Amino acid sequence: MALPLLVGTIALTLAGSADSSRAPSRAPRTPAARSPSIVADSIVVEKSSHRLSLYHNGAVVRSYLVALGEHPVGDKVSRGDMRTPEGRFTIEARNLESRFHRALRISYPDAAHRARAQALGVSPGGDIMIHGLPPCLV
Repeated sequence: MALPLLVGTIALTLAGSADSSRAPSRAPRTPAARSPSIVADSIVVEKSSHRLSLYHNGAVVRSYLVALGEHPVGDKVSRGDMRTPEGRFTIEARNLESRFHRALRISYPDAAHRARAQALGVSPGGDIMIHGLPPCLV
């Protein structure tokens, strides 16, 4: 089953202030503190507040603060522009060997991103992963 992913600020309503220079604040998890296992069916990354939220049946299950590329404002246009793509994507794969936490490959570029890049005469790039920080930075 493909996991839908929305990246960007279009049609996203979960707004809130977030300090992207901090790691996500999480209470220590003990066996008694864990909630029943719920599988997320979608992920929303709201770039303006640096927040990634997991959803199940339309309800937020969990939210995290996230870091973005070197140029976080605006949609990804071309390979190497260091921007985070915006749009609706699916999770295509997981990289279990990544040096980053829970690296997930998204279905970028989609048809619209490929067409825009072609019109500009540039490569749209690809192999985009969303992931956590490497263990040495957590």
